[in-house]
Amino acid sequence: MEFAIKELLKTLEKQENITILFACESGSRAWGTSSHSSDYDVRFIYIRELDWYLQLFEGRDVIEISPNDKVEMVGWDLKKALKLLQKSNPTLLEWIYSPIIYLSETAFTSKLKTLSQLAFSSIPTVHHYLNMAKKNYQTLLKEKRSTTKRYLNILRPLLTCLWILDNQEMPKIDITSLSHQYINDPKLNQQFDLLLQSKQNGQQYFESMQLNIYCEETIQVVEEMIKNVQNVSLMPTNTLNEFFLEIVKNVSP
Repeated sequence: MEFAIKELLKTLEKQENITILFACESGSRAWGTSSHSSDYDVRFIYIRELDWYLQLFEGRDVIEISPNDKVEMVGWDLKKALKLLQKSNPTLLEWIYSPIIYLSETAFTSKLKTLSQLAFSSIPTVHHYLNMAKKNYQTLLKEKRSTTKRYLNILRPLLTCLWILDNQEMPKIDITSLSHQYINDPKLNQQFDLLLQSKQNGQQYFESMQLNIYCEETIQVVEEMIKNVQNVSLMPTNTLNEFFLEIVKNVSP
């Protein structure tokens, strides 16, 4: 499948007249929560010809395509990606640190990771994941039957919050490692492992009062912890401008 995805990306480059600088897997396969039936969520950063950036109206800066019923591909233009990087955009940060990479311009990716560390800001990133967890937890309480996906959509962002608050960076380890680090009760950790196994085996429904209590308590813990975190100013735009111009001038198709 990896070979097929790389071929799809090469075809897309020709169709759109773009250069793909970086492509990765996002979603459940990157998080370690996928089942055999999970789709492939391919995400990428690309650049166009230099003239495209000199137009008065540059046009759409996103490419979205589903070449078949198993693969969804979404790409952001380099300019869009760097603007979002300055804001410590969590979605882009997840792409950059995905454990599954399909295409990568080595020099570009190395500099992008360095810039992502400089641009990282704990408060907006933690708020993003905390809000995700809270919304899913409120939905969980209203649902007649809890699903494995719902639980993971609460626990993954909560564990990510805890890691960020401890380390001031995005987690670079899988969800199982995060759970074993932040869920200290052996019985509760066993419940998490059972949840993950159920999701990976394609089981739709799951119920755990222990996990419910952990989710509610951890939401409160994160809300208290974030009160003591100082905000970080945005990365200077000239740093990103220089990187953008360097890439467009030297790599643009």
